[in-house]
Amino acid sequence: MQKIKAITGKHELILSLIVLLLIASFMEFLYGSTILGLVFLFILILIMLKISERTEERTRRPSLMALGSLIIVSVIAYNYLTQSSWGNLDAMVILFGSSLILMNTKNSEISTIARFSAWMSLIFISSFFILYSLPHAFGIPLPYYYGHYLITLPIVSILKFLGLKVDTPSMRIIRVNGVEPIDLKIELSCFGWYSLLLALSTVISYNLTIKRIEKRRLTFILLTVTVAVYLTNLMRIAILVTVAYFYGIKTMMIFHSHIGWILFAAVLIPIIYILISR
Repeated sequence: MQKIKAITGKHELILSLIVLLLIASFMEFLYGSTILGLVFLFILILIMLKISERTEERTRRPSLMALGSLIIVSVIAYNYLTQSSWGNLDAMVILFGSSLILMNTKNSEISTIARFSAWMSLIFISSFFILYSLPHAFGIPLPYYYGHYLITLPIVSILKFLGLKVDTPSMRIIRVNGVEPIDLKIELSCFGWYSLLLALSTVISYNLTIKRIEKRRLTFILLTVTVAVYLTNLMRIAILVTVAYFYGIKTMMIFHSHIGWILFAAVLIPIIYILISR
């Protein structure tokens, strides 16, 4: 019994580290420092190599490897041909393709983690399509209503209460009258939308691939994580607006590149780990 608990706990620790490193590397590549992104990716590779020391015979499915390779090549080719900028959705599609390839490895732990990341990325992509792409196709800017009424307005109210001269002249705009006049537009990537989908996808994927969680407890965990993501993102934006208010836009942009995944790591990863390991 103790051995089973130790193995499960080990999986949870490895998954927590891998999720953290994936988030950190993606965020740095997309919004921050390429060098830091490479550092996090290198650490992730070292962990995967360490895990891969023990192997066992497993049935391989060439079709999954071919599909994963095709997905990765298609995303890269599409972004190159259309000169599109890389985004979180691109990263998740590439993660999905990579996971399909790694599911065929001989190592059982890497294969398990690959199944986890495949489900996580697939759930993320599906959720994004249902909550963003589909409403957007019908002219319903659902995420932007969320960004204005549940993010922008509460932040402005909180900062006004604290004595800062901020206002909302239009939808998703925070006017900062501090050391310099600034209009900050709260874009989709600032809503905490991606973080929320990623966190919920992580928990659901864990339930599907690593350890089944009783339905009531799973519901409680998902609700707790949702609230935690929401409050963490409010904290992040409040910090950024406050920095812009007192120190200007250039200083704020330095924090903007890194503070998201740092807060995610400091708050959400421990919460998820504690909840799923109990």
